Amino acid sequence: MSMHRISGSLYFPQVEGLGTTYEAYITSEFLDRFIKEQAVQTVCEYPMCTFRVPGAIGAMLARKGCDVSLATTDEDALRKAEALCTEYGVRRNVQFSRIGFDRLQSNSFDLVFHISVLPTMTRDLGMDPFECISEMSRISRRYVIITNHNLSYSVLLDRMLSFMMRKPSQFGETYLVGVIPVRHMLRRLGLEIQEEFTFDMPPWMATDLSRAVPTIRAYGIRGLAGCNATTIDSIMRKYAFIERSSLPRFLKALHAHHVALIAEKPTRDSP
Repeated sequence: MSMHRISGSLYFPQVEGLGTTYEAYITSEFLDRFIKEQAVQTVCEYPMCTFRVPGAIGAMLARKGCDVSLATTDEDALRKAEALCTEYGVRRNVQFSRIGFDRLQSNSFDLVFHISVLPTMTRDLGMDPFECISEMSRISRRYVIITNHNLSYSVLLDRMLSFMMRKPSQFGETYLVGVIPVRHMLRRLGLEIQEEFTFDMPPWMATDLSRAVPTIRAYGIRGLAGCNATTIDSIMRKYAFIERSSLPRFLKALHAHHVALIAEKPTRDSP
């Protein structure tokens, strides 16, 4: 598998496609900033992202100096993640846990997060969304970050495409898409939401049209395949012009592919 490295990030354009490569760039950017600002040392991805190469996010964070734990219900994904971390030279800084078999200790991590898996986790991983977030809260000693698909026009387009092609929805359960269901579950668990924001605003829609026209995928990555990390990073920066623009926030929110919520466990006063 061809692996591209830049500033600790991992890119797999030929496997993941253009859209996921851009999302990886933007997600890495805000996670890196958060980890530095909050002096995060221990992190757990719970569960691992299902649409990226297994271990890509964890290996990136380990490369930045964090002690990382990766958890999922998928045993094969754990094996692939371990192989990737070994290849990347960070295996000693990464632990692997199979959800439902290995119990992680309470208050073990500065940060517990997952990337856009909430609406599809029951279908893809056999996990209950609320129980997942409850467990994230239990094992975190301070922060929980959840990113989710934004409830935008792309969700409607995906529903129409899925119906016509008789294929599962790209975005999973619609009632779990967007900021509202995540906000509700975090507050129900007593977590304090510190920040909400939209992100991932490339100049294309979120709906994966390659399911209907497979050649679109090959067209999208033709400028990335075989490129070195510096070139990929430069291309992603150019695609971020909407993200960096001074457009009103509500206009950006209409186009953003994802939302993120940063929550913190309340501080308990000593008796």
